[in-house]
Amino acid sequence: MIEWSQTVEENSGHESRKLLDLFFGDVQMSDEKRVRVTDEQFVEVWTEAALNEGTVADVAEKLGLKKESVSVRATTLRKALRDHDVELPKMRRRARGSQKDFGKLAEIIRQKQQAIEAIAAADSADAES
Repeated sequence: MIEWSQTVEENSGHESRKLLDLFFGDVQMSDEKRVRVTDEQFVEVWTEAALNEGTVADVAEKLGLKKESVSVRATTLRKALRDHDVELPKMRRRARGSQKDFGKLAEIIRQKQQAIEAIAAADSADAES
């Protein structure tokens, strides 16, 4: 049994693995190599995509990075570039379908409310009969 005061290095490799499994569960290690992208490459691809109405997903695909990594890196570079009076272009967001029709939503609510009121009135009339 591993004592909590022991470090991973103090244990054999087998015991160390057990301790890591205890904390992290059955995690599969990936053999994939991390993609290295310079800031210059990133800014070039990002700016091209932004000017051509591309998305974060487009940049991620072109650079071989995860969308989340691209978003974080853009935020970090945007903050750093402000110190140099340059603004990293904003990327458009992916279209999420049509715009919401609040008039239609309001009409649905009104219809439901009228139906509930009609049912309540009918129940009240039945109770009086």
